[in-house]
Amino acid sequence: MTTTRMRPEHGSRFHEPNTLLYNTSARLSYHDAERDDDRIYCGIRDVLSGHDGNEDKLNFFVPSAAGQGRLLENIYSRNNSDTQKLLFVEVHDTGTPVGDPIEANCLGRFVNRSTLNSPLLLGSIKSNLGHSEGANGVASLIKAAMCIYHRGITANMQFTSLNPKIEAQNIIYIFFKILYHFQLFQIMKK
Repeated sequence: MTTTRMRPEHGSRFHEPNTLLYNTSARLSYHDAERDDDRIYCGIRDVLSGHDGNEDKLNFFVPSAAGQGRLLENIYSRNNSDTQKLLFVEVHDTGTPVGDPIEANCLGRFVNRSTLNSPLLLGSIKSNLGHSEGANGVASLIKAAMCIYHRGITANMQFTSLNPKIEAQNIIYIFFKILYHFQLFQIMKK
């Protein structure tokens, strides 16, 4: 399995044979889940997706900074969300030398934090699981839900250094090599 991500010396591998995810979903309300005594891992406030075509990129396989920026702006503005309260982002992080900097730099410009703000905690399931192709979105969603439920971020295994094309001076990113509990972060902020 691919285990090295967001490192400039490693590329993304597709067609990972060892990744299996099973997801079932049913249309249930929060009240139905409570009534049935179902465990609730997290709530999803809103969902938005987009496709940027070849707007500002070299080819179909490279993400669009303009498209990602527009998507972030749309979902945060329609929910009146304050980006300064954002604690954790589960990034796509394919491990590609071009895609990772586009994603991270776009996120950095959108969140626009300085050394006076709290850092943004980043995670990526691919550093632990590898690239699971069409199941990447659900794998990231499951991981983010479990991080929220357990109030901590799992380690980004194999992370050693940030891709030098990521403009880390524009935002304080933190990647963890150990399990990190949110309570510790709240204490650090005070």
